[in-house]
Amino acid sequence: MAYGPRRNGVMNEIEIVSKGVSTARKMFYVDGKQNDRGTFVKITEIGPNRYKTRVIIPLALSGQLYDKMGSLVRHSDKLPQHDPNTLAENGQIAGELLDTGSFSGRRYYLDLRENSFGRFLRISVVSNVGRTQVIVPLENVKEMHSALDEVIRECGEKQKSNEAVSGNRTTSTTGQTRATKNADANGPLPESRALRVFNKMFYFDVLRNERGVFLRLSEVRAHIRSAISVPSTSWAEFRDIIDGYTRELGESAEQTPAPPVSTSPVKQKGDN
Repeated sequence: MAYGPRRNGVMNEIEIVSKGVSTARKMFYVDGKQNDRGTFVKITEIGPNRYKTRVIIPLALSGQLYDKMGSLVRHSDKLPQHDPNTLAENGQIAGELLDTGSFSGRRYYLDLRENSFGRFLRISVVSNVGRTQVIVPLENVKEMHSALDEVIRECGEKQKSNEAVSGNRTTSTTGQTRATKNADANGPLPESRALRVFNKMFYFDVLRNERGVFLRLSEVRAHIRSAISVPSTSWAEFRDIIDGYTRELGESAEQTPAPPVSTSPVKQKGDN
């Protein structure tokens, strides 16, 4: 789904807010972002093999997404316990379709489904170039619903701020375009990288928001994730501290076998 210019297959975007939802085998991010075409919500699924799939919903439709997701959550609360021997026909329990209005070139589906392993929510976007989707285990849908609510609220506040800055114009499109152009004036961002150490994965993502460029360093192990953000203005000091520790521990490190590590760009799947 195209939302503005790309850089090596990755869109140049300004991040407004990001919320994470961790499951036993997957990591989900609900992000509020903007570019020169407006503000939108991006839901990203990262599987155990590090492949990503994502769906993108314009902010104008995100309220519907929230309401219909809530409807399916309430429906699921009334269901009997999952039984792999008595599955719904074709695995479909219930479904919702967003009223796209002026976004008629794309269709947005929410499907509450089940298979022999359990129940899940599938969020799909269908356009003339294909389908993208994310699949959320049912036990994590309520947390996803809550994260979506927070993202929508913060994006709405950002829109109001843009409107005020641009002179209280009737729409925030001009303000969003100006913010994106100012951010893009700083040049393209480096690609994301990943580092595996034993049973952990470290992700290095260089991002940009209204406060500037920053590094989000995430540690992922099984279903546990933690992250820190380092502003670009502090990268040199951050590096110097690590270099200092490396020199101080150099002698003992030489005597201790190093853990197996591998680095690679983050693989992406489903980019449109």
